[in-house]
Amino acid sequence: MPVLAVVGEFVLLKNQYEANKHVSPADLPDKRATNASFNHVHIPFDGTGASLKSCLSYAIALQKGLARIAENRRFLVIVSVSDPECTVRFHQLRQGQTWIAEDLEGYAEEAVLLLGTD
Repeated sequence: MPVLAVVGEFVLLKNQYEANKHVSPADLPDKRATNASFNHVHIPFDGTGASLKSCLSYAIALQKGLARIAENRRFLVIVSVSDPECTVRFHQLRQGQTWIAEDLEGYAEEAVLLLGTD
């Protein structure tokens, strides 16, 4: 299960934040860059149902954890799958800031799934 940490105005993956303590959110150019630096996990994907289930289980656990920890905030969990890995990342929804293209069909090299915390 993902462990989250509240660092100032950010919700971050605790293990990613602790592994990168040399990087301060204040040193990054904007809030989106802070989320991008700390909030991603790479899970092996070998094309099997078991590896996909592992990835999706992590993403759903993250979605539930975010909903519990940050009652007044909304988040988007982004799952992208392509050989040889599945990447799960998230960011807080803020006006005018997004990581993802409006047209998900444009992602030709990977499958993309979005999970919100609404």
